Amino acid sequence: MTTQRIALIILFVLALSLGAGWASWTYLFSEDIDKARTAALEHVRALHDEQLKAELRAQISSLYSLKRRAQTLPGESYRTEYIDDQTTILQQQPDLQELTRAWLEGTVFDSYPGRNDTIRMLTSNTPFSLRYNSELQFPYSLEWHSITLDNGQVLEALDSSARPDGIWLHKWTTFNRLDLKYPQDQDDRPAPVTMNGKAEVVIPRSIRLFHFSKSEVGTTQQDGNLSVKLLSVGDNHAEVELINRHPPAANTPEWALTPMSVHAQDHTNRYLATLGSLKADQAEMRLYERQLRAAMKQSTYQESFFNEQHAERLAFKRMQRKYRHKIYFRGGVENITVIALDLSDITLHLQDLMAPVYQLESRVKDLEFRAYPAPTVIHDESLPAYLSDYDISEEEQRQRISFYQEAESSRNAVIRFDNGAPFNWRVAGRTNNQVNFYSRSESGAREPIEGVSQHAFSINIYDQNIRYYLPNFSNRQRPAYASGTMPLVRPEVKRFEYAADALPENLELKDNALLIQLHDYPEQRWRFYARDSNGKYLLQMFEASHTGDDSKPLYKALYFYGQPASIDAYFLAEVHRLNYDFDIELREPEHPCYASDHIMMAGCL
Repeated sequence: MTTQRIALIILFVLALSLGAGWASWTYLFSEDIDKARTAALEHVRALHDEQLKAELRAQISSLYSLKRRAQTLPGESYRTEYIDDQTTILQQQPDLQELTRAWLEGTVFDSYPGRNDTIRMLTSNTPFSLRYNSELQFPYSLEWHSITLDNGQVLEALDSSARPDGIWLHKWTTFNRLDLKYPQDQDDRPAPVTMNGKAEVVIPRSIRLFHFSKSEVGTTQQDGNLSVKLLSVGDNHAEVELINRHPPAANTPEWALTPMSVHAQDHTNRYLATLGSLKADQAEMRLYERQLRAAMKQSTYQESFFNEQHAERLAFKRMQRKYRHKIYFRGGVENITVIALDLSDITLHLQDLMAPVYQLESRVKDLEFRAYPAPTVIHDESLPAYLSDYDISEEEQRQRISFYQEAESSRNAVIRFDNGAPFNWRVAGRTNNQVNFYSRSESGAREPIEGVSQHAFSINIYDQNIRYYLPNFSNRQRPAYASGTMPLVRPEVKRFEYAADALPENLELKDNALLIQLHDYPEQRWRFYARDSNGKYLLQMFEASHTGDDSKPLYKALYFYGQPASIDAYFLAEVHRLNYDFDIELREPEHPCYASDHIMMAGCL
């Protein structure tokens, strides 16, 4: 059956179902999902063909898990949880071909002890997950199939059902986790050297970012072939529709036909972790329901029948130009970012991989240098713009200052400040500044809270925050607003550039690593970056602090993806105080603990 004919059948049946409804198998569409699923499985149990029963159970499980998710997600409880900005990787390397090469060739494995000395745990780290916990934002398939040991032996990865004699490689269900297992009685334990794998990456024609605030519900943004509409925003969810003027390219693999991801920020501007998602629209659900109804009428397994169903589902997805996602987050949604892929033209990138295996330790309790050679050269395209602001003016810094408030617990809340200057310098200091707190009257007016104790709040210049303690406030005068002057760091920074063969004393290059003696270059005052022979900034791969017997860090090693030809050093020469006036509305924790004469509040229990 041709794809065109299948597509016409889909459209015809969907239209027919809208008008006529379903004549039988009503339990498939019952609102009582558990009852419907149970009835469907009872029908399956009465069948005799085991292969048919397995296929029907898979379809029932898939359909009803979608229905169950649609019912349960809106009421699912959560605690606020944050993740890193997933657009960072696109800022560091906007060229998608180069980004793919860097991501694949820059992957290394970390080897560390397991629960006993017969196991080495192996975890993959990409160039962007090592420092930013950010991953590739377009479709890929990745399999690590074997490992090479230092004695030349190659072991195939096996699942948990296999338990061979001798050394073996256990493959977990997650693609980035494996275990190397040695026999208990084997003294000679060859070490892992390289992990071998294969990758298939779908590089889209382009990637576009669309940004919305929650007040922009109903608006549409367009860029090239893509347009995105913000359909709705709830307390912890957002619904988005993506339309591509063209269907996916014909060579797009079946597993790669999801062209967008939706991310959200709360009032702190930090990105929220995902609670769950609904990605099957009404037409797709009707297709699954119709296919299950047809499959339930079968008495024996017919391979051609189920192959045709699979082809029908695939044709449906390949016809799609409109996609609707409803995403639930672990926090209150304020802003939405959509990472949209134009799959109308793709490059299918296939590559065999050989990732080095290292024992990565960020804190080393000896002074011996450890070599971690760079598997490839990777540049950080975001650094030039970031470093150009090292001598930012006071006026520019003031314009970039941001702050937000969050409840840490039922008793504590904090107002955090970003001083707007690069490098996140931290400098200790003292202040006698006051913080003014206000309650909200029944009419909504601000009323000053008098007699606030000095113990009710603390100003931390080093961490650039103000922490306040709810039990120091009365239940009758709850803090709803705060204002005052926050002393922020106003840095005066000097820049130095050193050639690789003319480094000052106590700075040393060893292959791709810069060794920094911390006595002469304390971390609180210095930042270092490396450039290659073409003058391009190298992405930092890893860093390790080496400590002496007293556990005090003595030197730090910065490892780069490539050979440094020059080092840029930034020195915090002077620190000035920047007094910043702020005014902020405060949010209460869910169960606050305030002082009360007679009532023990829920948050105080």
